[in-house]
Amino acid sequence: MAYFSQDQKKAIAPLIKALCKKHNVKATLSVTDMRTVCLNIKSSPFDFFEEAHESAVARQYLQLSQYSTITGKGSKFFNEAISILQTGNYNNSDVQTDYFDVGHYVRVNVGAWNKPHVMTD
Repeated sequence: MAYFSQDQKKAIAPLIKALCKKHNVKATLSVTDMRTVCLNIKSSPFDFFEEAHESAVARQYLQLSQYSTITGKGSKFFNEAISILQTGNYNNSDVQTDYFDVGHYVRVNVGAWNKPHVMTD
């Protein structure tokens, strides 16, 4: 059963903070429903909307997961962030028998429904 604790969040928070500082990204880390770790990107020098090749609500808000593909300048940041967010995770799922067993879920939010992502230089 998926579970992500506040202690797990505290363990990866310094790594995420260092990664964000390295790439000039402003973001927060949160845990929702005690099973999903979320990286909430408020501003960055990357155009995730263009790089994700996905439709976004008025280019303000985008939800990504570890299965999303980012191309371009933001790909290095995104892949490193996903790698950190996946720390301690496992996937013993068997789709053919409709059995899903993961350690925790990962989500990256670019902007929010009420506060759009800000591109910086």
